[in-house]
Amino acid sequence: MPGLIRSTDMIVAGVADIENCTGITGDTFASACGNLIRQYPGVKKIATTIRQSISSSHNKVAAILWDGKKLFESKEYDLTHIVDRVGAGDAFMAGLIYGWLNNYDDQQTLEFATAAGAWKHSVEGDVNLATAPEIAALVKGENVGKLLR
Repeated sequence: MPGLIRSTDMIVAGVADIENCTGITGDTFASACGNLIRQYPGVKKIATTIRQSISSSHNKVAAILWDGKKLFESKEYDLTHIVDRVGAGDAFMAGLIYGWLNNYDDQQTLEFATAAGAWKHSVEGDVNLATAPEIAALVKGENVGKLLR
């Protein structure tokens, strides 16, 4: 992984991932990210999801992103009727890529990515079938309590 990280400017990794892949540690997400960026100065942003598993069908999900100076936090989604978690991480990463490619700022990107990952929990199978406008509506809270199809 170190060879890949040297060629990367944005990664998705939690504290345990950073330690497992690089041996770099930290007491908090921000400190682990700071330690990683000192060793890998090409990395500019690091994001990760946060999951509180209440049961197999009830989780709370959020995400954080560190840009080297500031820690961004998304809103939390309380998912009470999970259909399928498979692919939620991929949906989160796709949301990050979408946000950055569309010149969203880091907070907007994180909110879009977190909403994409949250939405995926309502979709059976490993592909998130939501459209970008549907994800954007969820970010705005325009369809709280139900996911539009």
